[in-house]
Amino acid sequence: MRAVMVIAAVGILLQGCASQGSPAPTATGTAASGFNEAIRDVQNAGASEVGTLRVLVAQTCVLGDPRLITEPACANLLRTTTRQLMAYSSLPGRYGSVVVPDLAETAGISTDGGVTWTYRLRRDAVWSDGTPITAEDVRAGIVALDESRVDVDVTEIGTNGQELRIVLRVAQPALDQLLALPSASPRNKGLSSGPFLVEQEASDSSPLVLVRNEAWKQSADPIRTPHATRIEVSTIRPATKALEVVRSGVADVSLVTAIDPMFADALLADPLQASLVDNPGTGAMVYLSLMNPEGVWKQPTCRQGLFSAVNRTAVVEVLGGTALAHLATTMSAPTIASYEPSYRPFSVGDGGGDVDAARLALANCGAAPRLRLGYPKALKPVADQLVRSLKSAGVAASGVEVNVEVNSVSPAESADGMRANVDAMLVQRFAEVPGVWGFWGPLLAPLNLANADALLASPEATSTDPDVQADVGRLIDRLVLDSAQYIPLAYVTTVSYRPATLTNVATSGAFANTYDVVNIGVS
Repeated sequence: MRAVMVIAAVGILLQGCASQGSPAPTATGTAASGFNEAIRDVQNAGASEVGTLRVLVAQTCVLGDPRLITEPACANLLRTTTRQLMAYSSLPGRYGSVVVPDLAETAGISTDGGVTWTYRLRRDAVWSDGTPITAEDVRAGIVALDESRVDVDVTEIGTNGQELRIVLRVAQPALDQLLALPSASPRNKGLSSGPFLVEQEASDSSPLVLVRNEAWKQSADPIRTPHATRIEVSTIRPATKALEVVRSGVADVSLVTAIDPMFADALLADPLQASLVDNPGTGAMVYLSLMNPEGVWKQPTCRQGLFSAVNRTAVVEVLGGTALAHLATTMSAPTIASYEPSYRPFSVGDGGGDVDAARLALANCGAAPRLRLGYPKALKPVADQLVRSLKSAGVAASGVEVNVEVNSVSPAESADGMRANVDAMLVQRFAEVPGVWGFWGPLLAPLNLANADALLASPEATSTDPDVQADVGRLIDRLVLDSAQYIPLAYVTTVSYRPATLTNVATSGAFANTYDVVNIGVS
């Protein structure tokens, strides 16, 4: 019933919202059939199970110890050798960040609001030596998760055959989402539970080599459908050359999101190549944070004036152009189910800002209202551009450099000490936990939006149904945008190339929209 109520509420909200403006111009090749299709559907689907898949990463991945895995590329590779109680689905694009049962028969069951959880394991899942995966094997992963996360406090782990009972000190309604993190992986003396196992660890002179796990059975795995027989993973330096190496045929897949913008632009502009190209958002967001504001900026309409005033098209250009960034008018990242790039809650023109709408919203905010904009050094060009566009709308804006690194300022920090001498903070952020719950949790924590908090705590926010999760995320997005305490500017993007020789290719929102390696084959 609650899911129906949430969906109905989304419909009511949408009735009052109007999209304005048109997308920014794109490179000519992006009109080619097939461009960006791997973020929507599996491309070149086929049943081949032969060949070696050659993969490039920016850093060495040690799959033997999941506790060491924090980067999306290594988490992507870990799913080839390791299964978990709950794992990310194999649906393309943003729906890939939805958590579904893997070793568990169903999602976790809790009857007391998220304090006590029960999971029952599949009986047909085995380790690479053929022995069954038991609740005791899973226990080690739960302990590691408890040690690595402040939002999980385990007091008891009980096992009874294939049944696992977890008792927490404090309720955690999103335990399913956290059990999909690498640190929660079951372990048993280095054995593999996935369709591949490690034949050779990576070194300075040799790649990581994965070969098929003969004990793994397709009938026992509801998520993975492998199509390669061998995977070779090499570390490339400089990482920005990875796209060029794949295009040359020396490698098949790149899990590197950093790219050479000139080479990427050339691919996007070429209709003959763009049909094999995807330009997805990586999950990183650039936005303005105006939490706990002072003076006129306490008024939502004044903050909404800033939303209309900023020149997002210019921000995209400063970030490197359309290969490296897309303008953002909502906060939902392209890696989560609620991503909706067409939604524009306030007047933003064609992306360049709507000065008239901004001045109207700012009319009661005083003559030339002052705004001190804090920014990390790496984002100074973006800050300079924002200062110019805000001044054109009548805001006396000035930039203040803050001694922090990009991606290091949490939403809570930007609301507290970082905000002592500024009215707004320019932030670039990547969510540590994939999915709607993982993305919105840290963002909502400092905002004091009771309705949004209630939605995030609802079972629908962590539903295994991607459409239900999308509806809840969009409701949260609208509530946050209405408050205008965050002003989205741009999504950080990458460019990926999928050679025609590859089969079963799709991006995954769980892994920064890189290609989901475990399912890719070589024709």
